[in-house]
Parts: sequence; C-alpha cells; structure tokens
Amino acid sequence: MTHSRPPSFFNFTHAHPSKPTTGNDCTGNSREALLALLALQQVDGLGAVGLNHLLASQTTVLQLLELGPNARQLEFLSAPVRRRLTGFLRSPRSSVYWQIAEQTLGWLDTHGGVALTKDDSRFPPLLRELADCPPLLFVHGQTGLLVSDSISIVGTRKPSITGRQFAQRLARNLAEAGLVVTSGMALGIDTATHQGALDSSGRTVAVMATGLDVMYPASNFQLSQRIKHSGALVTEMPLGTSTHPGLFPRRNRIVAALSLGVVVVEAGLPSGSLITANCAAEQGREVFAVPGAVNNSQSKGCHQLIRDGAHLIESADDVLAVLGGFRSLSLPADAADNCAHGPASDSSALSPELRRVLAAIQSDSASFEMVSRGCGLPADQLNMALVDLELLGFIIAVGGQYSLKI
Repeated sequence: MTHSRPPSFFNFTHAHPSKPTTGNDCTGNSREALLALLALQQVDGLGAVGLNHLLASQTTVLQLLELGPNARQLEFLSAPVRRRLTGFLRSPRSSVYWQIAEQTLGWLDTHGGVALTKDDSRFPPLLRELADCPPLLFVHGQTGLLVSDSISIVGTRKPSITGRQFAQRLARNLAEAGLVVTSGMALGIDTATHQGALDSSGRTVAVMATGLDVMYPASNFQLSQRIKHSGALVTEMPLGTSTHPGLFPRRNRIVAALSLGVVVVEAGLPSGSLITANCAAEQGREVFAVPGAVNNSQSKGCHQLIRDGAHLIESADDVLAVLGGFRSLSLPADAADNCAHGPASDSSALSPELRRVLAAIQSDSASFEMVSRGCGLPADQLNMALVDLELLGFIIAVGGQYSLKI
C-alpha cells in the first residue's frame, strides 16, 4: 500500500525527531523496538497480518531486525514485498524506513500524539482479539478511553433530519450513562454521534481512515479539535496517509472492535455501516439497528440487520438493557422518539414550504446556495423561510451558514 504524504502536514525535509515528551516516553531497547515497528509499517504490502505473522516467529521485533526471517517465513509474501522487506532487514537503521520512523516519533512528540504497541497497557484489549490487529495505533487525546467500555454508533453520510437528531440524542444519552461513544468521523450520522457525546460533556472516540495529520472530511476539522481535547482521535494508518476507498473497511473493523456493540442508525443497501455491523457480529459484539419508514431507502440496511437478528432499538434504554451493567436511563419526555424515522412531531405543523427548506438543510453547515438548490425556492421566499425557521427555533444561522438545531 502506498501512502500519500501531503507536505503541508508532514514534511520529511523539515521534520526532526525530538526527545520524547509525551506518552511515547521510552529509552534504550523500548525506543528501538518502537522505531522498528514504525519502520516495518512503512514496508508497502506487508500489512498488519503480514507483520503479525513475522513477529509471531520471533520473541521481539528487535530479534527480527538482528536475525531476520528465514526463507520459509517469507513464503506467504509476494515477491515484491519480500524484496522490500529483505532490503530493509539488511541495514534497517540506515534505511529510509528508519528515517521516516524517527521523524514520525518527532512529529508525535511535537504535536502531543502517541504511538501504542500491542503490549502497551493502554492498547485496547478488545482490539487485540483480531487476527489482523494493528501492531500500532496512533492516538491524539485521552488514551484511557481506549480501555473503557464503549458503544459505537454509525450510519449513512446523508441522513434524514430525524435520523441525525436521533443519532445525536442517542449518543448524548449513552454518554450520560457512562459509556464512551465511538464512531468513524464521517459526515452525517458519525458527525452527529460525536457531537451528541460532546454536547453532554461525555467522552467520544473517533476512528480515522487517514493519518493523524490528515483530516477527512476537512469540514470536520473543528470537531476533531474538540474530540482531541475531550476524547480521542485514533488511527492505525501512518502519518501522511490520505483517504482512499480501501481504507474505510479497515477503519470500520476498528470501530466495531473497540466497542461492546454497534448501533446502526440509517443505512442503505449496500453501505459501509453494514460492513461495520458485520465486523461486529463476526467479532462477537452486539449489533443494534434503528427501524425506519418503509419508504426510506436509508432504512433498508437497518431492516436487513433486524431480519438477520440485530436488536431493534428505539432508545438508549434499549441498548443499555441488552448490554447490562449500566444504570437504567430514561430519555426526557420531550426527547422521546418511539419511531426514530417517522415524521418529526415538532415540525408537522409547519407549512409545506418551511418543511421543504428544513429538509434541504442536511449538512452540519449549509450555505444559502446549498439550501436554495435543495428546496428550489426563489431567493426572496427562501430568505423569509429561513428567518421564520430561525425564529421558531428549528435552525441556527451563523456567519451565513445554516444548521439544524437539535
């Protein structure tokens, strides 16, 4: 796998290792071992399974560097990967991979990040169970959250208004019940999930499909800063890794593995959320799904999961009842939502025109032009409608951007 490294984030010409000052504090053999893992991670095509296989045949990663694998241990690798790995092992500490490893530690120390190995007490115990458990995790924020009880909430990037509201409310309630709330940092349901947990002063973990220094989507940068200070950003990908479609399923397996269970709120067929749910089922986790309207295409994935045996849920209490061990939680009366995806009761009295405008505000920060394209109203009518919705408390307008008020 080739990793794109935007120079604006991780410039190898100007990055210099510094004395560890964060959770990467290590000396002697422990620092060498961490550098060795970071370097091996750079070998394109080796991957988590390949690296785990190599390390299983040696007592330590430093022994692998000193002794090297025998030919039989490399049979499972393709010829190009064998050549790259063999070349690295001939002179590991003078290789470009080692240079990148040194610079990675320097970047992490400078920016307050941490690289966790599988034998670190802060490494998520549930994640260790995976056959393709990443040998390294990069973390910004509170590493203690990775060993706390967690629930994952995932769903479509293009949710309905009610779906977004339900995800945010569910995350808030589960965080208030004492669970760490985990999601994948994508737009839509993932974003609403992280926001809901933070709004209750709860704790949230965002699993990224990129390096710690590459924010995707870029519109979630401010959210990532909140998470970094009140939760944790987590990824298995090396610094400089840009987004690629093949990385999202890898991210999804970690979202599932970190948690006691996965809740799916709105998902089409097919969808990445179903991949996360399937990973959870394969890993022995609980799977929950929120039912929706039969004519909503974004509910079809949830209905399929329910047919396959997922727990049907309508509230945080339903999740807690299955998990057990957490205090019972009742939603406030004004937040009750027995049918998460039915017509919103508080908007049913609005005029058809206002409901069209409300339905068009599907992103967390929609411009006037975006809303206009979504509802098709003339500019003067749209201006009046937006003012009415803001006065009625349905939306918030900040700096020419419009968002739903949850």
